[in-house]
Amino acid sequence: IMCGALLPRLLEHYKLARLNNIIPVDRKKIDAFYDRIDNLASRESLKNYTALSEESYSFLMELARQAVNRDYPQELQNALEYIQCNLDKSLTLQEIASHSNVSSATLFRQFKQHLHVSPIRYFSDRKLERAAELFRQKCYSVKEVAQMLNFSSPQYLATEFRKKYGSSPKKYMIFGPITA
Repeated sequence: IMCGALLPRLLEHYKLARLNNIIPVDRKKIDAFYDRIDNLASRESLKNYTALSEESYSFLMELARQAVNRDYPQELQNALEYIQCNLDKSLTLQEIASHSNVSSATLFRQFKQHLHVSPIRYFSDRKLERAAELFRQKCYSVKEVAQMLNFSSPQYLATEFRKKYGSSPKKYMIFGPITA
């Protein structure tokens, strides 16, 4: 959606050029941007192109705002990136800590202090969010997603998914997220 000579300069200006991975603070806000951009991109007209460009640049500004609010220790940033890149695996606290070059106890404290959740809960939540993204595509069965994300079984995935999203994966695929 976004291209051209101005984009690299904007990314540099918003301090997004050197980031490999941005984990949003406010996921609902980011998801809303995705929905609006997807809706505008599905219609081809000059008016929509202008609105799409405006929405895309607003999205960049929001990403920058959320990225700037992250003043995490380097070890925690390493752990977050490692988790995001390994959602298809079963990670342990020791593996995450080892990759981050910090003790398990220190990493646990950093997660609790900055994210208010344990490293394993954070990892589980990201896996479930990835599962939800895959279910929204309506291309994969629960069994396929469980295999892709290395859940112990489709039943376990369905149980954990229901706890987090309030509906079964199959209902989620049909009706989408439940909003209150």
